Amino acid sequence: MTREQIIERGKNAQFLLDTPQFRATTKALREHYFELLCTTNPKMGEEREQFHQMIYLWDNMEKFLDKWSDEGALEANRANIVIPTA
Repeated sequence: MTREQIIERGKNAQFLLDTPQFRATTKALREHYFELLCTTNPKMGEEREQFHQMIYLWDNMEKFLDKWSDEGALEANRANIVIPTA
């Protein structure tokens, strides 16, 4: 990726992370799948595994967004580019 692409990806990631609707949606999805995981019969291993994977997916997505935001800010700093904050 070019420096500009890394910076743009970082800005987009930070925009999502700063959006209350995004945070509320990911929290609601995580809670939904956790509730399904807790209320599903333990003998339904395949379904429970899918619920666990969905919880992991949302956690992982937020970690990547944080990482990309940090990388974009670092690249912008290296290039002496000021990224406006919300």
